[in-house]
Amino acid sequence: MNKEYREIVAAFQVGTRRVAPPATSLIPAIPDVGRERQLLLQAGIGALMIDAGAKPATDFVAIESAPPEDRPMAARAEEPLREAFDLGFQRAVTEWAQAAARKGWVAPPRSLPALIELARKEPYAIVPVLGARGQWLAEVIGAGIPSIEPSERETQRAKDPQTYREILNSELANLGFEDRLEAVSALKANLSTEDEPVLEQALGDRRKEIRTLAAHMLAKLPGSRLSQEVIQLANQSIKHEKSLLKERLSVELPELESLPKWFPQPTALGNQGPKAVGLMEILTLIPPGHWEARFKTPPQKFLNLAAKTEFPEALVHGVAKAAANFRNWSWTGEAFRFLLGQEPIPTTVLKEIVPLVSESMFDEAIIGDLAPGKPWSQGTLFSLYSRQRPYSPRLTRAVVEHFHPGIWRDAVMDILYLLDPASATGLKLEFPESQFLSKQNFDRLGKLVPLRLRLLSSLNPYE
Repeated sequence: MNKEYREIVAAFQVGTRRVAPPATSLIPAIPDVGRERQLLLQAGIGALMIDAGAKPATDFVAIESAPPEDRPMAARAEEPLREAFDLGFQRAVTEWAQAAARKGWVAPPRSLPALIELARKEPYAIVPVLGARGQWLAEVIGAGIPSIEPSERETQRAKDPQTYREILNSELANLGFEDRLEAVSALKANLSTEDEPVLEQALGDRRKEIRTLAAHMLAKLPGSRLSQEVIQLANQSIKHEKSLLKERLSVELPELESLPKWFPQPTALGNQGPKAVGLMEILTLIPPGHWEARFKTPPQKFLNLAAKTEFPEALVHGVAKAAANFRNWSWTGEAFRFLLGQEPIPTTVLKEIVPLVSESMFDEAIIGDLAPGKPWSQGTLFSLYSRQRPYSPRLTRAVVEHFHPGIWRDAVMDILYLLDPASATGLKLEFPESQFLSKQNFDRLGKLVPLRLRLLSSLNPYE
């Protein structure tokens, strides 16, 4: 090293106009730089090596230049993004990224390192706003961001459904559990009656998760063997009786031995025995419109009749889950209104249907339960933070007007993230007397809604 470094020093003394930088074994030539820069780099690297006492790799490869960015940059978002990361509001960053991606914008350069780190956890939200330079930087530093591209099986399914079915039919039994689950899940896209044979094969899988997945897909194929089987079971269990004086539903629970072989063995749940749970799970596989057509009863009436039976939970919860599974909006809305006032609140069922309720019906039901100084009911509170989609401006204004400190313990963060920030400007937070929230965290939460507004406004060039 000393000899080679002396040659570098000699080149400085003579000058690069008269002599080229020496070739060395430990400091490789750097491509596409002039003599002067090459010699300076060799000297600097050599000095560091002498001080450190280590030898660098000799297979040096220069990093390619960053590609040009061909999409507009959200330069105004740089400061609010920095503040959001500093405060730990990653969910606000994700919200901004999704809004920016819809507009075709990319993140400002100084935000890229933090966004790349977040992309490891939220690739689908963040990767689209990294842009060409962000993708380049992620590759240079080896960030290991999960791919958001469709899997090979999903691509094959979309490209040639028939070939995919044939491959799956012949190979499914030989795949490991994770591969079988992924392979069957790919059938969800463009599900058709032609998929029934391979789904029937999956229905006999040794793993309950795959049998359940196949059953839910087969139930959505009208006329499939499974859909007819579960409808027949339910029809035998639920009877509609109507006379001039009264109308009611009668229920006879199915015997466990009568359940299909593919059906998961039901176990007691809360106040429900195994047979009641079995009926509830059967009902989740039947389009709720079946009961409307069979008994000539609209959703609200059916739910009222079901609540008066000997097994109200099995019927009401089963049909409510079916409304969510089959995306039946009228039944989903009526089930939500029916369940909202129940005590104790049926959290598992509400969590499934609340995100699907129409905006107008959700707003009407929730706003009616809000009043100044009145503690929010558990059903209202649970529904608000289970919404999973932004509140309307109307609902936001009502929540702001009747904001009650009793929500601090459970749900304040979720609610602050779902408020429409432009309609929540009048929100006043009063520090609650609570062991669950420190003054420091309270002050931090007070910055969330204004920061969300700044982030989203940064995408509007006219604000």
